[in-house]
Formats: sequence, C-alpha cells, structure tokens
Amino acid sequence: MLVYDVQDPETLANLVRWKQTFLSKTSGDRGQEVIFVLLGNKSDLPADDQAVSKADGDAWCRENGCIAHFRVSAKSGDNVDGAFAKALEEVVSASRGPAVKGDAIPDKVVLDDAEPEP
Repeated sequence: MLVYDVQDPETLANLVRWKQTFLSKTSGDRGQEVIFVLLGNKSDLPADDQAVSKADGDAWCRENGCIAHFRVSAKSGDNVDGAFAKALEEVVSASRGPAVKGDAIPDKVVLDDAEPEP
C-alpha cells in the first residue's frame, strides 16, 4: 500500500522515491512481483479541501505500476476494506498463477489454527 494525503500534492510526488526505496531494500531482482495499491487518504474531507484530484491519483497509479487506486478515509474507515480486499485478491491470484485470476476471496482469512470465539 502506498498512501498519500489528498490535501498535500507533495505526498503524492514523494511516493516515487518511497516506492523506489522500498523496492531497493526488499525485493532486489523481484521488483516486478511486488503488488502496489495506491491509497488517497482523507477522502472524508470536503472536496474544496482536497488538493489532489481522483484523476491525478488515477494517472499516478497508471504511470507507476499500481494495480488500483482507492480514495479512503482512515478516520471513518470508508473504502479501506475494499482496498485491502483488492490487494489480497491480487496477491492470492499472483501466488496461484493466472488460471485462478478472479477467484472469490473469502470473507475472513484465518491467520492461525485457533478456533474463533463465539
């Protein structure tokens, strides 16, 4: 997830450097295997307070190899689940290969063998 502040265009511009730094420290030769989703945070603010348009975010996403762009609100939680579901869908699909692309993602992901409490 690459996150920028919709009030601050500089945060979107800085993502190029942040993405390159991340890739140089983590992926080595596997940079093209990393899946990035772009998140524009603070979408709950009035449109007049949003200095980065959805179109600008969409363009950055296309130009920089992100799989999707979501406008989200960390404050209200708006669209956060959708962004993580899309990222999870792409990771699962990539790990299984192209034959399963588009498979349904379960509502819950169990991270350990413990039974959930009722």
